Amino acid sequence: MVIKIAICDDSEEMRGQIIRMLDSYFADKELSYTADEYCCGEDLILSLKEYNLIFMDYKFNSTQMDGIEASRILRSRQCFSTLIFLTSYPDAVYESFEVNAFRFLIKPLDEKKFYAVMDAFLESRIRTVFFHVHSDGTTYYLDQREISFVEGSGKDSIIHFITKTSEILCHETLLSIENRMSGDYFFRCYRSFIINLMHVKGYDRHNVFMKDESVIPLRMKEHYGSNYSNGGGTRAVAEVDSGIELTQYAKGKHSVSYDTYSWSDDTYIHY
Repeated sequence: MVIKIAICDDSEEMRGQIIRMLDSYFADKELSYTADEYCCGEDLILSLKEYNLIFMDYKFNSTQMDGIEASRILRSRQCFSTLIFLTSYPDAVYESFEVNAFRFLIKPLDEKKFYAVMDAFLESRIRTVFFHVHSDGTTYYLDQREISFVEGSGKDSIIHFITKTSEILCHETLLSIENRMSGDYFFRCYRSFIINLMHVKGYDRHNVFMKDESVIPLRMKEHYGSNYSNGGGTRAVAEVDSGIELTQYAKGKHSVSYDTYSWSDDTYIHY
């Protein structure tokens, strides 16, 4: 696996130090990584690239946007990257809660602490993101976030990826796949389909519409058509055949219709 990393800091010296420590760390682990460098949060946002890990400077000297604000914008655009903040201000940890920061590294960087944070990152990533499947004598280690949906076909399952360039047929039942997948990402919306909630564009009474333009059937047992106010937002609930509620909270400016619900930057899904 290749870990995609962004280093966002206005100090060229700091970016270089992180690169050197990453080189040493990944060489020791016999793993591969790529790293892109950014001198401000605006450049990282405009890149529109996806990363597994972002090192984010808490306070930039050259721009008005600080690392917290840049992270807010990234999160609002459904960026699920692991965030590690770089700061000279220990109290900044409290402000980082709202953007779900993974760790803080205090400048100047300590090599042992840096490696400990990287160990924690890899452990959490392997535990919650990767799982393996067997297909035609080959074992594949898959990043669950790159899976769009899984389709059951008798005693086999077909794994469809967001790129739509390939799929994997594995000799494992959909139930077995479901039991091994992370509940943070996946939801069984129909007897023969498991969808990745990160890649849902919207749904209506009968179907779930994926961002890759796939249409997945949705079986609802009961539909709550009317909207009601709940703490300043609108709540729409659809109960599916598994008895689990797929709930959308549309806050503020976002409206929810009777027939079609759309995922948006300010939407939270609970199940």
